[in-house]
Amino acid sequence: MATNNIISSLHLEKLLEVNSKAIELQTVVHSQYEDIKENLEELKKQHEKMLNEVKENQKKLIEADKNIMKLNIILGSSGVAAIVGLIVLVIRLFILGSP
Repeated sequence: MATNNIISSLHLEKLLEVNSKAIELQTVVHSQYEDIKENLEELKKQHEKMLNEVKENQKKLIEADKNIMKLNIILGSSGVAAIVGLIVLVIRLFILGSP
């Protein structure tokens, strides 16, 4: 009987030692999990901020493109009007002799 009690005590000591190490490991893993979770949340915020900046820049580029198209139309119209004006002036000079 005494032998069984000694073996049981040794087993109990090892079991307590293993449980203690398991608790230490669980604490470390939990701490690392919390760090990873915080890092992911920070990355998510940064991603959302960058995405919003990209969307704003895209809106600005679309607006700038529209403005360039308007300028091209205006300059194109002015160019045509200027050419027509020059043709009229040349015709007046040749036909009428005066502007």
